[in-house]
Amino acid sequence: MRLSEKTVLTIAADGVGTASTVLGGLLAVAPRTGGRWLGLADTSVTGRRALGTADLGLGITIMAARSSRRRWRAVLARSLLHLVFAREYVRTGRRDNAVAMGALFVLDAGIATGLREEGHSA
Repeated sequence: MRLSEKTVLTIAADGVGTASTVLGGLLAVAPRTGGRWLGLADTSVTGRRALGTADLGLGITIMAARSSRRRWRAVLARSLLHLVFAREYVRTGRRDNAVAMGALFVLDAGIATGLREEGHSA
């Protein structure tokens, strides 16, 4: 069985939304534990909560907008949030993590672009 491009984009966006909700929720609710797991132990608790709350909110929005032609905007916003995480990783000397955030930025931006193009062709 071959998956359509629309199905692949939906599955990818669902993965982005789920990861964002889980990891953002972890940082927002348990910033010390989440910070250790995500390599943000040198970031203030307030900073971890802020990053987590933003990620959680975007994850919920991505999942809630599943049937919306504007879902791409939430995925794009999430991709931009990776740059904020990357900045924090650079600030705390975790360059490998920053590079990973850069890769996730590119991946999520690609998903957002595909969703946007899909919405225009519908």
